[in-house]
Order: sequence, then C-alpha cells, then structure tokens
Amino acid sequence: MATLADLKRRVLNLISDIEVANSDPIAGAQFSAALLLEAIDAGLDAILPWVSKSSVATLTGNAVLTEFPLPTDLYRIEAVWDGLYYSFIPIVKMSPGVQWSDSISELTCMDYPEGKITFSYALSTSGGKVYYAATWTKPELDDDDISAPEVTHTAICLFAASYCMLNKANQAAILNAFKTRVDSGSPEDNPAKTMSDYFLRRFELEMNRHPAKDRGQR
Repeated sequence: MATLADLKRRVLNLISDIEVANSDPIAGAQFSAALLLEAIDAGLDAILPWVSKSSVATLTGNAVLTEFPLPTDLYRIEAVWDGLYYSFIPIVKMSPGVQWSDSISELTCMDYPEGKITFSYALSTSGGKVYYAATWTKPELDDDDISAPEVTHTAICLFAASYCMLNKANQAAILNAFKTRVDSGSPEDNPAKTMSDYFLRRFELEMNRHPAKDRGQR
C-alpha cells in the first residue's frame, strides 16, 4: 500500500522538483511539505465524483425522533434502509406537489438540513441504515497509508501537481504585473498556469478512464 511519502515523491517528479535531503516531513526545494500535503489532500477530494468510499451508518430509532445527525465523512447519500419493513426508503426532493408530513402513510426522508437526515415521521425502534459515499481519510504523516484505491493514485498525483503549479502560477502572476520591457513578455504570459491547466486536464482524462460507479437511485 502506498504511503503519503510515496505520493509526495511522485508529485515532486511530475513538477520537476528535487526532494530536500533528509527532510522530515518530505519537502521539495521549491515546494514545501505543507503545500505537498495540502495538494494531495485536495486530490483525495477531487476523485470523489468518480471514486468514493462505500460506508454504512446505523440509525437508532425510538418512534419519536424524525431527525438524525449524518456522519461527518459523508459525501453523498446513496440509499436509506428501513429496519422495520426491510426495504429502502424513498429520498424525496423538495419540489412542488411532493407531500411531506406525518399525514402520509409512506415513510420518506431527505438529507436536510445540513449534516442531518429528516424523516416524514418518526423512525421506528427497528431503526435503519444510511448507505453513503464517504470521503477518503486524509494522511497526516509521511508513513500514513493512502486510503484511496491504488488505481486512483496517478490521478491524485496529477491533481496535486496541478495544485502545486497553481501556487507557482500565482507567484508568477504577481511578478508579471511589473513587466515593462517588450522582450520580457506580457503580464499574461504564465508558463506555470499553463502547466497547472495541463495537469488538471490529465487528471480528468485519467479519472474518466475508470468505469462509472453504481450509485443509489434517488
């Protein structure tokens, strides 16, 4: 299993930076350890529309509560299961004509307000489950394993490279504003931004190579 250190080194290779000898945590000569970590964390979030972690949360009903907190690592609800009838509960959309109250016979739910799930009437003592797509655990130390599947690591590194080059592009943009000589180029000339955009396109191409993940019908 790849570690944070492994992905840092791959990113440094992509952006043509040199690892600082004996650096702990690993850092590049041009890109800091903090920026590399931030970039890889961003990559772990960027792959979620294609590849997310499949997780399950248990809801403990008491025939009184209609609102329950959702897990903090939730990215998207896929399905909600009713422990009383052993069936999946419809997730309603807030649109005209849709009934929403304890007067309807069918138990329904919606992921609202933020961070919570609300049912049309109280969940029974049999409880239920929320099947959901979760975010990937973020590494903190160089020895920490990367939680996302290995097949996504190339894409994570490409996104991280784009993120790092965006930082370099911002620095260049500030300096370019002071260009006055004709042979020094225009303020819009920014090779770092071009590379950042290129890495981002390669990231999208890489992720689109993956088969679409089956999602719950909502």
